[in-house]
This record gives sequence, C-alpha cells and structure tokens, in this order.
Amino acid sequence: LTGLGYHQLSERRKKVLGIMLGASLVIHIVGLAIFGGIKIMQSLRDAKTVFVTPPPMKTYEPRKLEHKVKVQKRQRSSSRPSMVPRMVSMKPSDLALPEIKMDPKVIKTSFQPKFKAVSGRGLGAGLGTGYGLGGFGSGVSAFDFFGIRGKGDRIAVLVDVSVSMVEEQAIPDGNFPTVKSPNPEEASAMKMAIDKAMEEGASLVMATDPDGDRVGIAVKNNKGRFVLLNGNQTAAVLFYYVLRKWHEKGLIKGREFIVKTIVTSELLSDIAGKYGVESYDVLTGFKWIADIIRKNEGKKTFIIGGEESYGYMTGDFVRDKDAVSACALIAETAAWAASQGKTIFDILLDIYREFSFCYESLISVVKKGISGSEEIRAILAKFRDHPPQTIHSSRVVRICDYLAGQEKDVAAGIQKEINLPKSNVLQFFLEDGSKISMRPSGTEPKIKFYFGVKGKLEKIEDFDSIHRELEDKIAAIVRDLDL
Repeated sequence: LTGLGYHQLSERRKKVLGIMLGASLVIHIVGLAIFGGIKIMQSLRDAKTVFVTPPPMKTYEPRKLEHKVKVQKRQRSSSRPSMVPRMVSMKPSDLALPEIKMDPKVIKTSFQPKFKAVSGRGLGAGLGTGYGLGGFGSGVSAFDFFGIRGKGDRIAVLVDVSVSMVEEQAIPDGNFPTVKSPNPEEASAMKMAIDKAMEEGASLVMATDPDGDRVGIAVKNNKGRFVLLNGNQTAAVLFYYVLRKWHEKGLIKGREFIVKTIVTSELLSDIAGKYGVESYDVLTGFKWIADIIRKNEGKKTFIIGGEESYGYMTGDFVRDKDAVSACALIAETAAWAASQGKTIFDILLDIYREFSFCYESLISVVKKGISGSEEIRAILAKFRDHPPQTIHSSRVVRICDYLAGQEKDVAAGIQKEINLPKSNVLQFFLEDGSKISMRPSGTEPKIKFYFGVKGKLEKIEDFDSIHRELEDKIAAIVRDLDL
C-alpha cells in the first residue's frame, strides 16, 4: 500500500479503503466456511451403512452381515453406480455339499472396510473388486489366487481354504508385465494360473479382467487335461445350476425370467424353457439386461443373465456384469458338482446330452484405415440387401434385421416387428438349428461374426468326434459366406 501512495491519501479515503478490505476479508471467510460445511455434509452423506447384500441366487437364506464403508463417488471409471464392496454369504443348506470352513481372520479390500469370513455349507464369501483367483483342489479342498495384474484388489472365495498365490501376479500393476493382454478370454492370460493349478493338483482356474467384471475359467476335462470354457459354455453351466436349484426348492412360480443377449447361445433359452422360466433376448451390453430388470420390477423376478463375452449377472443387486459374484457362483457350482463326484466339465456334458451339443465360435474381420468403415458397411449391406437362401446346404428359415427392426419368417413370408432399439445387427437362423450373427464392433475397426451350431451327443465317449464335426461345420459356413 505504501508503494501505491497509501500515505498520501486523505484520512477519509484511508477509512473507506480499510472498510473495503475488511469487508472483502469477511466475505472470503464466510465463503470458505460455507464451502467447507458443504463438503463436510457431502462426506457425512456419502458415509453409509450397507446391510447384507442379497445373495446371487435364492436357493439359500442369506446370513445377516453388516459393515460400514465410506463410499466415494467416481472412484473409478465404470458403468456401475458408486461402488460398494459386496459380500455374499449363505446359511447352511440341506444339500449334501462338502463342509466349508472359513478362515476367521479379518479380510480387507482396497476400500479398507473390514470383513469377517463365515462358516457354512455351499457358498463361501465373495469380497473385493476383483482381479482374479484360480485353482480348485481335489474335490473341494483348495483354491489358489490368480490375478491378471491391474486395478482392484483380490477376490476371495474361500472354500475349505488353502490359499496359495501366483506371486508374480500378486500385486496390481497397470503395465500387466506377466501377460500379453489382461483378457481372461485368451489362453495366454491364464497360462501362469493353469501351471500353478497343475502344480497344486487343482481342478478349476478362474481369472477376471482387471476391473473385475468378466471372468474366464479353465477346467479339467474327462481326460484330466485343462481346457478353457468359452463364455457360452460357462453361462450354460451357471444357468443350468441356478435354474435347477430354483426348481428343486419350489421357487419357480411362473413369474421368473432370465436374460441373454441376442448373440449368446440359444442353449440358455432351452434350459430356461425346461423349467418354465421366461427368456428375454436383448442387444449386446449389460445395460440392456438391467433395462429389462427395471421394466419388470414389481411384476416379475429376475434370476440370472449373461452374454457370450464372459459376463454374468446373478440376482438384481449389481445390474452389471460382475466377476465377483460370478466367481462365487462358479465356486458353488463346482462344489455342487463335486458333491456328486463330478466336475464342471461333467455337468457341461450332461447339459449337452440332455438338450443338444451347442458349439459357438467368433470370427472378427479387421478393416483398418479410412476405407475400413466403408468396407464394413458394404459387407453388412450385401447380406442385408441380398440375404442368402441357404448356408452350408441348410435353408435360411428366419432373418432378424435389428437395424430395420424387422424379423422375417422366410418360409411363411411373414414379417413382424422386433421390439428392441435399432442396432446394426443381422441374424440368420437355419433349418438345422444353426445361427449366424454379424455386427460391427463398437470400439474397433472390425466386423464380428458369431456362429452357433448344434449336434447330438448321445454318449460321452462321442464328445471329441462330435466336437470336431461341429468345428468343421463352422469352418464350412465361414467358407460358404466367403469371409
């Protein structure tokens, strides 16, 4: 002020300037107090008491658990709402499942709430925000953790707990140094866990992607070798187990439903049909599954949903694909299979024998560069404007054009409206039960072709030969479509 000539001002002006400076200081103090109070109130509001989360299936009664956790909004970029740690716990059931003893020590997630594990039969506890676990011991005796290193914390599914770590993948690292790609759909991403499982004598490996929404599994086949199940196969086993248990416990009242995406195996609808459960088909993406749940709230009961790209949702409390509850459900399914002296692979073969041997495959045709998107549009336009009458010697009996919103019965020449949002997807259904779907990728310069074919498996010993026949059939369809 001295430098600005303050001492040369009259006393009156000095007084006015002093009042102005004082008023400015008061305004700043009041503003800071108000802003700070708002932030404190927001913090108190976001600190919630979260009570027991509904179990992923209703074949057991939930054990009441309670914990407090401060829920921070925008903790990560996700399609989920504000995240809270999830706990699933079950009371002992009347099923003859192996005894499960939980380690009573406190477990922490990356959010730092404290949990205590519980005891019971059947399902243990699913904690955390994911990135994977693997290994399922002889019978139901041992799990070992497997993580595709990345965001999140370890999932813990505790079944007669004997935990061993894949040490190289024990610490989250966004560079993913131990894998080419942190994608549980790829065999290379599961290799370290499978090697560990073989070393430990385990029979099941589970691995999620870094943000804990998709899960891939490897199981021992009937020859004792590890094989990867694709998303359709895992979904079939989970849907079969859950629906069978609902049926056995008399919980199906005629108002229940499952949801799958249009490119997912029709085997899921066949399984639901056996138990008198309605099946909805939706566009790809779990937001559409959640949309069906919302539209049916108070009228119907959602049981389980899934899609071929390794995403599953059981119960309506997450409303997104969720690997945490999916891992817990896979563990329970494996325990149920083990109680019968079987494995998940055995259950899959039982499903194939009871319904049909459904085999699916996905081919992506990449079209890069400026002309790539035009080429993709041209490919779809060709199939849309000049649809094939036969594919691999089987007549096309139904065509679904989701961009036009029309479904055509080719034999009858009848068209009806598809009650789904418009989407650039084409589907061809063949007389022999095959299904071919095609759509452009929403994130990459490629077009995806989904193939589903069916065969008859009468004897377990015929599995390998029928499997080869179905693989050859898809290869023939690909050639016929000139892809």
